Amino acid sequence: MVARRCFSTTTAASTTPTTVTDRDHEQQQQQQPEEQQQQQKQHAACRGRRGRRGRRQGIRRSRAGGGGRLRADNEDLLTRALAIMREEESEENRRTAENSRRETIERFMHEATNAAQGAEMAAEQATVARNEGGAEIAAGLVWSPGDAAAEARQEAETARAERERAVAARAEMRKYRPTLIEAESMEVQVSAAARAAQVAEKMAENMVAAAAAAAAAAKNEADYHLHHPQLGEVVGMARGDDIVQFRGLPFAAIPGRFRQATLLEQLPENPFDARQPGAYCPQPHMPFLEYWDGGPVSGSPEIAMPPMDEFACLNVDITAPRSAVESGNAGVPVLFFVHGGAYIGGSHSVQVARREVYDGTDLVRASVAAALPVVLVTCNYRLGPLGFLASEELAAFNAAHGEPVGNYGLHDQRQALAWCARFIGGFGGDAGAMTISGTSAGGSSVHFQSIYPGPRHFQRVIASSGTMIGIGPMPTSYQQKNFDAYMAKVGDDGTRRRRTRGRDALDMVRQLQQLPVDDMVTPVTTDIYYPVVDDEWIKGGYLQDLETPRREDGNEPDLMIGACAYEQDLTTTILMDMGTRQPHADDHIRGKLFNFFASNGMVADASAFPSPHIADDYGLTATLKTPSAAVAPWAEFMADVAFRIPPLHIALQHRRASGVLVYNIEATNPYPNWPSSYGRANHAISDLFLFNAAPDQVPAELRDGYGGAVAQIRSAWLRFCHGILPWPPLRTTDGTLGPIYTFQNGPAGRLSETLEEAVGEQKATKWRSILQSDATV
Repeated sequence: MVARRCFSTTTAASTTPTTVTDRDHEQQQQQQPEEQQQQQKQHAACRGRRGRRGRRQGIRRSRAGGGGRLRADNEDLLTRALAIMREEESEENRRTAENSRRETIERFMHEATNAAQGAEMAAEQATVARNEGGAEIAAGLVWSPGDAAAEARQEAETARAERERAVAARAEMRKYRPTLIEAESMEVQVSAAARAAQVAEKMAENMVAAAAAAAAAAKNEADYHLHHPQLGEVVGMARGDDIVQFRGLPFAAIPGRFRQATLLEQLPENPFDARQPGAYCPQPHMPFLEYWDGGPVSGSPEIAMPPMDEFACLNVDITAPRSAVESGNAGVPVLFFVHGGAYIGGSHSVQVARREVYDGTDLVRASVAAALPVVLVTCNYRLGPLGFLASEELAAFNAAHGEPVGNYGLHDQRQALAWCARFIGGFGGDAGAMTISGTSAGGSSVHFQSIYPGPRHFQRVIASSGTMIGIGPMPTSYQQKNFDAYMAKVGDDGTRRRRTRGRDALDMVRQLQQLPVDDMVTPVTTDIYYPVVDDEWIKGGYLQDLETPRREDGNEPDLMIGACAYEQDLTTTILMDMGTRQPHADDHIRGKLFNFFASNGMVADASAFPSPHIADDYGLTATLKTPSAAVAPWAEFMADVAFRIPPLHIALQHRRASGVLVYNIEATNPYPNWPSSYGRANHAISDLFLFNAAPDQVPAELRDGYGGAVAQIRSAWLRFCHGILPWPPLRTTDGTLGPIYTFQNGPAGRLSETLEEAVGEQKATKWRSILQSDATV
């Protein structure tokens, strides 16, 4: 519009003579009409915008004018008008670009400022981490400074990242080379922010160094270096100034799947790092009952769960009084513990809410305080199909290698005992005073160890909620059916065809050996794996054919055996579908009942058990064919036959009846997190009292009763380990079936002189009926 207006005005003025003088021109302008004067004013304004130089050139051209020159002058004016337009547009673009640069600079400056603030905050966090680490070191919480160092290191990395962001912002801003004073000021601020970030980063790095040094000092303080006279250098952990712990010590090697383990006589490394738990046997997902949800106690190391590893799972943990390790004397008695888990799952490193259930620190510390010190050993062994699968094919495979048949997990335990007999002295233990203890399948395991025909390596046995009578072995015929069902799940069609055609049994074993371990443990086909009757360790057809389950040489260990008042929490879950919380179908339940009774060392004929009068005593007569209609009485009956009556039967059959102590646990579970067990003496509850992993999670109103039960059970276990009988052995000649000690909530239990006093008249009548039945051995 500006160019068109200038052109129009110039054309109108061209009618005026161009040869007049300036004075004449001024006079002529004064004489022009008002309209023409207005046009001249617009023309002057247009020329003014072109600048002083352009106006002088225009005047000279007017003086020199002529008709042809006038047209050229007008064209030149048009060109210059267009140039003015472009200059104005360029000026606008410049202003826009300048504003854009200003906004960009402001944005980068904001980024850099934030980066500096972030770096300063990182330095503050690093300071906090360092201070907290120092405070924890001072308090003796020697494992926390490592976490503090990690936090400080993370904060330093944050500071470094923020500084890099500030430097990047400054570099980006400099690309624009702003001319505005404000922008230059911003660059100064950005540079200052970057320098602040760099200072903060340096501070954070210093904090990291300090925290790392503190952590290293604490770690060195927590490390315990042992020179074992046979095994060499072993690095364990100091749990305070009185207890030391060594974890993940390998005791045997597994040559291959379904091979018997061989004893290790040296550690794989020297020095050997024994500060973390060792691997455990691959198994289906079977988490320990979530009794509590609180994390580790302050001052305890937070130990991550170890991995599963088929060939590195044979290891022990040792917890010992520091004084015993360092005394150089003969050592103190050893308590060797075997975990349970139905021979399918479990490990000695099992955790609930990041607490190790079988951590022996509190137990060993209590043993020292009671002047009954012990060294605690816990062991891992093979489980499920890797530890207890058995068949004719596997028997042939083991025989080809000159090895015992099957029961790999039991043989693993035996190797752990042999390892302890050889090396426990260097850890403060007395190999000549060893007691083995176990719960559930662990109780069954230690009972099996008591009849092993070879070297025994221990003097006493404590079995809780499990014996080889209640969780007994199964003959090859049963094991073969289980093996065939297992192969139907994991084998291919070719394997099944070879099976039906009687092809080489070793081919089937080789196929199983080639399966990935996850494929081996996932398709578990039973609720429990049973040991196999191998006619070497475990002789006879069914266990009852032995007459009595005892060593042939008569050299039997002292026994302390018992069960819990509410063992049916386990048997109820066996009879129920826990997904739907409904009973299994009748055929399914009858099959489970038959297997339970067939493996039971008291039952002569599982197909005829229970007899009519026993069924009447338990109120089962009406549901013999429909057990799903009465799960509760059947679960009680199973619990009595599998867990509660076998201790009495074993005492009656033991060659040295004077050496059998029987107990009953009525002390109750104090953890409300698990409603089915809360307030009851549930299956395997002795472990909760013995190891006492979470006393702080017990409700305040129950702590006195719980603490009393812990003290009772620990006292009995520790005294027995020291060869002191905590109560008299069971009498077997006068028919009283007493005394029986009952552990209760509170400071003291009770000693009952007869079975009736111990469990009540009604329960005693049922038990006597089973013990005296023609259906029992």
